[in-house]
Amino acid sequence: MPAKPTPTEPDPVETDVEQAPAGPQRISLVGFEVGRPAPTDAYQALHTDGGVTGPAYTTHPGGGAVQHCVAGATVTDGVMRALTAADAPQEG
Repeated sequence: MPAKPTPTEPDPVETDVEQAPAGPQRISLVGFEVGRPAPTDAYQALHTDGGVTGPAYTTHPGGGAVQHCVAGATVTDGVMRALTAADAPQEG
């Protein structure tokens, strides 16, 4: 039978440490400004026809993808357009 935590040890379930959510996280446009450093990487999945599809993510979404920017790199007009388009509601 496993030992119970002593009163001086925190219960592993009740710690204040945030665990990273599983899978890619959607980009928030907050912090992305033309001419300023990108706050995070930005990726977008590729559709089977070769065009980008869906929202932008902070990590590679798996499969085919395009990387719009790298964390710390200067955000360009083109990057901002791509991220704004990715953030728009998808038709369909």
